[in-house]
Amino acid sequence: MLYKTLDSKLNPLRETNYSYLRLFSYSALAFIIAIIIGIIFNQYIAEFAFEYMLLPILTMFGKVLDIFDNSIILMLMIFFKNCLAIILCIYLARRTRGISIALVLGMNGVIIGSILMACYLLDMSLALILVGIMPHGIFEFTGVFLGASYGLKLLFAKEEEINKYNIEVKNKVIKILVPLLFVSAFVEAYITPVFMNMAG
Repeated sequence: MLYKTLDSKLNPLRETNYSYLRLFSYSALAFIIAIIIGIIFNQYIAEFAFEYMLLPILTMFGKVLDIFDNSIILMLMIFFKNCLAIILCIYLARRTRGISIALVLGMNGVIIGSILMACYLLDMSLALILVGIMPHGIFEFTGVFLGASYGLKLLFAKEEEINKYNIEVKNKVIKILVPLLFVSAFVEAYITPVFMNMAG
């Protein structure tokens, strides 16, 4: 029933050939709206986001680092985690009628907004917050928006054009998205901690 309703809304959108830049802009706007929602509803979201999303990931990373004590392992874990999330978002976009894209953009934005608000309420240093997010975030957020735009391209493609766009998106994922996510993981594992130590 839900998919039939979504299909009725999507079919008119498939009459327009949206550029990747336009879809990238829509993705970034949706992400910003999600951040604002996270800031507004911080008191309801922050505890849940930390306990059930961030804490398990940080705990897993901590255990792996305890075992290997190696930044390369951390970098590879971040890289594969981000690749898995964003590539699934792309290739499930049409099957889920865009729900996978909404989840990736919405959850990331809401969590970041909630954490930013929580840090503000706890009087944490703005510089520390920014250096903890921005160095790798520039690359990671760009990767998220690119991934969402590729997924939207597949979602809005006409049935007769889907094979053409599948090949096009696959090439973009290999040549642009994967290298970008690798750079993001490298910066997060090696450069962000340096900046945080300097700011702290």
